[in-house]
Amino acid sequence: MTPISLLLRNFRGTSLHLSWKTQISTAKGHSSFSVCLCSSIIIIIIVGVVTDLTNPSSPPPLFSLAFDENETYEEQNRISALLLGNAIPKHLIGTTDDTFYNHYSEIATIEANWDLPTLGRHDVGANVFAFVAKHTHDEIRTLKNPPLAQTFLNASYPGVFNSLTPAPLPIPNTTLVVNGRRVLESIVDTWGSPELQKCTVYTGALEIASAVNPPVLPAGCRA
Repeated sequence: MTPISLLLRNFRGTSLHLSWKTQISTAKGHSSFSVCLCSSIIIIIIVGVVTDLTNPSSPPPLFSLAFDENETYEEQNRISALLLGNAIPKHLIGTTDDTFYNHYSEIATIEANWDLPTLGRHDVGANVFAFVAKHTHDEIRTLKNPPLAQTFLNASYPGVFNSLTPAPLPIPNTTLVVNGRRVLESIVDTWGSPELQKCTVYTGALEIASAVNPPVLPAGCRA
């Protein structure tokens, strides 16, 4: 979570490549009041940063604006995301993209754009933003098992910090490779032993786990 003033200051006179802004709990857009506050903050950030990045020597900015849920749990949790900035090709301005993306796609796009190592989890299987994938030659895939019409990402499966139904810390798959990008070396050093790798559930698939479709640990691995 970054204060607005600090975020804007980070952009001024620098070539900052990445900044991540998460709203405070009172301005997340979950109520009529916080929607107004959240919108005001977003406008301040975008206007302020764009103004500072008019210098031709600055890298073209890209803003990804997304929400975490639609909070209508009886329907598919399919949310909208907006991509804004001069990094968007002119012919794509004002268009929509029906490719299946999830929140891991933001991480996958960062990894692809800067040719960074992966984390060995769902970031490996996530679709890279199509206009970036065109240049990095990453494959864009479609959901198959289950297909998009049957995919419900409305709730998370229990995790390591769940006090009611605790689950083990997910073990990354240190052998995964996507378009030449391998898992970060320090992750391989920590999780790469045969004993741990036999219990990973990550395959590099586009489909991701959820409460409806939780991961199934291999036989002999403790839940």
